[in-house]
Amino acid sequence: MNTNKIVNCRAAGVLAVLALILISPVRAKDNETFFPGFIPFEGQPEGVAVDKTGNVYVSVRASNDQVWKFSPSGMKTVLVDLGEPGGGAGGLALDTAGNVYVCRAVSNQGVYRIGDDGNAVLLPGTENIVFPNALTFDSSENIYITETFSGGTSSDPFGPGGIWRVPKGGTAELWLRDELLTGLPPSLFPFPIGANGIGFCHGDLYVVNTDKALIVRIPVQSDGSPGEPEIWKQVEDVPESPLYNSPSFPVLLDGLAIDLYGNIYVAVISRNAIVKIDAEDRTQETFAINPDVSLDTPASLAFATGKGVQKNLFITNLGMFKDFIPDQSWPGPGLLNKSIQLSSSSDWSPVGTWVICAEMPAGNMLMLESIQAQDSTESKYCGVLKQVNTNPTHFGLFPDIDSGDELYVTQGIRTGPDSFESTHLTYGVSKQENTQAIVKVIAVVNTQWNMTGPDTIEGNGTAALYLSEQDTDGDGLPDEDQIPSICLPFPFTGRRLNVMPPCELMPATE
Repeated sequence: MNTNKIVNCRAAGVLAVLALILISPVRAKDNETFFPGFIPFEGQPEGVAVDKTGNVYVSVRASNDQVWKFSPSGMKTVLVDLGEPGGGAGGLALDTAGNVYVCRAVSNQGVYRIGDDGNAVLLPGTENIVFPNALTFDSSENIYITETFSGGTSSDPFGPGGIWRVPKGGTAELWLRDELLTGLPPSLFPFPIGANGIGFCHGDLYVVNTDKALIVRIPVQSDGSPGEPEIWKQVEDVPESPLYNSPSFPVLLDGLAIDLYGNIYVAVISRNAIVKIDAEDRTQETFAINPDVSLDTPASLAFATGKGVQKNLFITNLGMFKDFIPDQSWPGPGLLNKSIQLSSSSDWSPVGTWVICAEMPAGNMLMLESIQAQDSTESKYCGVLKQVNTNPTHFGLFPDIDSGDELYVTQGIRTGPDSFESTHLTYGVSKQENTQAIVKVIAVVNTQWNMTGPDTIEGNGTAALYLSEQDTDGDGLPDEDQIPSICLPFPFTGRRLNVMPPCELMPATE
């Protein structure tokens, strides 16, 4: 949240001592350190993001607006100085290449990409966003930016909240404005605080409305347009907080983070708490609260992962209670690192090379697949799958298709600590009518699978076959709403290809 006026509750005197203990990295081995549990700031942090190698990025409103970079052991460098104090450095996000993006509000507003040379480059069109607050990427690397309020009229200076979209490599455009994204008339703050924290999960955007204590879900349609917004969760008060049911300070939210199960963690700034909303039944539980952890008006959250398993949650503190109630031992502004364990996760990663055996109706198929991660959380994957033997089902039904050269491209997502969904695409072609290959069939294979061990997988899939006539626009994909000519279910198993010992040389024969 880009504001300088927030309030909250209670802390214990032991908190300051704990902060001093945790500020120095703890050495585990001669060459290994752990990230500190809490780092106090000179300045006010807001956004936070973590890259795939464990570096942590924080936007800070200090003497100037800056973005700081912390190594995996907590060593700080200044990634970029944006200049102009009060410019409102806010939400952060990373693309799959590791580039850093930061929102700026109040002055020089817009979204900036931090280049390799350390310079900040404004994304075209984002200067038209009145109050850009937070941002996220979808699975195609389009950017979505929350606009906390928009331009109004002379009698009503604050327009509705909304979301802007930047197509990958394109120019920002207004995507949606809605009452569910709009804040309340100014009371505690000099402006309404509507759309704020934002995240993307399985085709949906989840957006925080700060003033109304809402998490709003917005489907992203296949053509990139917004579906109908709905209230996904009205966040409840936090009974563990001393300000529970406070008549003066309502429940106010800020940033959110989404775990591998789709559960949402959201900062409740007016209760010094982080609450967790269950993805299935939307029940709420208190995940962290001051003084149990060093929270002081928490703002933004970001998960860090190891081998695809979320192990740490980083939280920025605006630190407003330290000034609001100066006789208390508040931790103040800073960066909190909270170790977590979402479940009894196995810590297995699918990255590597696999030998797959699929049980098809007319006989088994053997395939080789190489899988690699596409993002820092190892929640997105791509790969290439090579069919070893002829598909007896496919080519029994389409005898004019040339066999033995089926290469699938693969796109997948992690749906849980050890569960995944993938889509595989290939083509059946014929060279019998022409020297050049003619596409006869488009094969789309969808799979759901689990890692049952560090080197084994099991799953089920469906193989959908579309005729070339079902791709009238010739883009290589079946037209929307086309029904496949054939849809076959099948189970499959897989084993990881590990380094194997060489064979023993046979003795020479005379």
